[in-house]
Amino acid sequence: MKVLKNIWDEFVYGGHLQCLGAVSITYITGFFLNINLQLDSLIISYFLSYPIYIFNRWKEIEIDSITNLERTVHFRKYINKIPLIFYFSIIILLLTLLFFGNLNTLIFGMILLFFGILYTTHFKKITRVIPLFKNMCVALSFTLLIFFAITYHGVSLQEINKNILLFLIIFIFSKAFLMQILLDLKDVEGDKIEKLKTLSVLIGKEKTLSILKLYSPIITFFIVSFFYLLEPSMPISIFVFLFTIPFNLYSFKLIQKKYSGYILGSSEFLLWGLLIFGSKSIL
Repeated sequence: MKVLKNIWDEFVYGGHLQCLGAVSITYITGFFLNINLQLDSLIISYFLSYPIYIFNRWKEIEIDSITNLERTVHFRKYINKIPLIFYFSIIILLLTLLFFGNLNTLIFGMILLFFGILYTTHFKKITRVIPLFKNMCVALSFTLLIFFAITYHGVSLQEINKNILLFLIIFIFSKAFLMQILLDLKDVEGDKIEKLKTLSVLIGKEKTLSILKLYSPIITFFIVSFFYLLEPSMPISIFVFLFTIPFNLYSFKLIQKKYSGYILGSSEFLLWGLLIFGSKSIL
């Protein structure tokens, strides 16, 4: 049981859940833009994200101990090995990019990695001046995965349906932005110490949660409905994203009682991929 618990803790606290979310975004990008996805692009999407998460956990372990005690306890078990894991994961990323990709994808991948690391070292601190800046940075990093998938598979932008591309950009950015606001709720005490102007610091946890409960379903329903009506060739599978509305509302309710609500909320992107995969055999 102890081994299983350690595996589960590593999956949840080690950033692997979010990495699978990145894989899911690459997958749905291929689905909606009719890109013939290769398995290696999904693997690279995972390793693009992992060094960023492990670096963030490594550098913020002290401030993390204030609001994420269980995660901190887990990482302290192998804190001395984290630098080695970080650099080794980058080596794996470089090798996979060099072996499977080309110069363009190597450059794009390194830009995404560099951008993600700068989040921890520089961008997050800008939130002391610009409210919600770190939320926008994280949302942007997820959104850029769309263009990584396009670049990796050598697809020209001229071949892509622009309305569907615009849908993916707006939907992924909006939902990632809302997800980060949700996850900030658990970090409010630490963010106050760091003087970060997150929404939950500025207006409080209860008001932030009330805003999420109101606007998250509205934003999801509006974006999905609008783009389905706008673009005649939009796959009807777009409507599976409406299932995220009860998923989100349940997450919002659960976090008022348990930390697992945040874990559930952070798994939304993974749910997207599962919903789209399931819809292919039904619709």
